[in-house]
Order: sequence, then C-alpha cells, then structure tokens
Amino acid sequence: MLSDSLSVDGLAQDIAETFTMYQRYMSGFADVMNGTSDVVIVINGTSLTVPGQKSLAKKGDNNDITGLNALTKPLSISQGGTGDKTAAGAVNNLGLGAGAPAIGMPFFWPSSAMPNTVMPEWSDMVFLKYNGSSFSASTYPKLALVNPSLILPDVRGEFIRVWDDGRGIDSGRALLSAQSDAQQAITGQFLDATMGANASAAGVFQMTQLAQSGLSTGQSGSFNQKNVYFDTSKVVRTSAENRPRNIAFNLLVRAK
Repeated sequence: MLSDSLSVDGLAQDIAETFTMYQRYMSGFADVMNGTSDVVIVINGTSLTVPGQKSLAKKGDNNDITGLNALTKPLSISQGGTGDKTAAGAVNNLGLGAGAPAIGMPFFWPSSAMPNTVMPEWSDMVFLKYNGSSFSASTYPKLALVNPSLILPDVRGEFIRVWDDGRGIDSGRALLSAQSDAQQAITGQFLDATMGANASAAGVFQMTQLAQSGLSTGQSGSFNQKNVYFDTSKVVRTSAENRPRNIAFNLLVRAK
C-alpha cells in the first residue's frame, strides 16, 4: 500500500529513476562482457574501473562465461604456482626436467663435478660428499632427519655392504658401521716329512715335533734338507688389500 504522502507523480518519477539506474548498471555489465576495453562505472560519485571482456572474460553463444583470462596467466613459483601454462614448462621451471634426487638418499655419481654444476635443472640444489664431514641441522633440516648424527660417513675407497638386518651372514652390525678387511683362513699340511734338526717354521707355517726321527733304529744314511715357502701370488692376483673387481664412483647425497 502506498503512503498518502507519496504522490502518483513522485512515485512514477522514483520508478523511472530506478529503472534508469538499473538499465545503466546492466548496460555497464553488458559492456564489460561484450566490450573490448575497460569500463568505468561511477557509484555515488566514486569511479570503479572494471576490466572489459578482452582482458577479463570470454563468453559463449549462450552468453555463458567460457574463459577467464586471469586464470590463464601462469602463477609464479614464488606465489606457489609453476610459472607456466603447459606441463612441459612447469616441469622445466620446477627443475624436474632431469628428475630430482630425494634429499637424504645416497646415490652414485660418475663425475668429480658436483651435480648442480652439471645439470642446469639442479642449479639451486645442494649436494654433499660422503667424506666424513659434519653438517648443520639448521642448514639442512631434511638431511638431519635421515642422518641424525649430523655426520656423513667417510666412504672414500670403501665398498658398500647391504645391512644384514637379522639374516645372520654379517651379524652384529649397526647401520653405517665400518668393518675392517678380512679373509677366510687358508690351511694346508706337510705330512711325514723328514727335516733337519734345525728346521723351523715362520709366517703361516708351524711345525710339530714327531716322536720318531724319520730313520729306523740301526739305520744310517744321509738326506737332503729342503726349504718350503708359501706364496699365494703364484696362483692368484695379489695386492696389499683384499678386494673384488670394481669400478670407482662418487657417492653423494642431496642436502637441500
């Protein structure tokens, strides 16, 4: 019900102004959706610039929004994005084009040059050698989770052996523990050998005295004295250490 204080003419004028304002706003919205430039709308004396369709949105045949240009712009890596609109570009920007070693996982490397100087995709990564050095947990917190001792074992010139883990072949070992070299015993015997009274043994040989001299009672005669040596180099390759065939690699770990 209309108030008595509102005249018919006044009501008509208010309705006309309302429709005019509505038309103006809708016209502005249409300009936003259909135009190729930004639209300026003035509300209560305040100007508001609305990006036009060209820079904001695209519409389909049914006037539905089919694309927002703002969403097609790649979000930078610093903003949590990939910096590119394509999968290939994202992989390259995130340094995944050459893969990415996991932090804390040791890996063999066939070069003396550090990986971040060889692979452009890894240029912002940090790699360390297993050379007995220590590191800071505050500098490399992820690496500290894997190596809580904050020391990388010195593996230079060493062989890697898989942890026994209860199998019983190499029992009593702790992870990252070192083990000295060893070999299985080589044994042999000289039986019923006649030697001179001054015979002796050294090195890997030992002698035990038999009750008999080697000559029967009442028997006389002469016998030849011989020296016996033990030398494995006559049948196998030898060195100052025991080792299998091998190839030298660098052992590294990604720290950051």
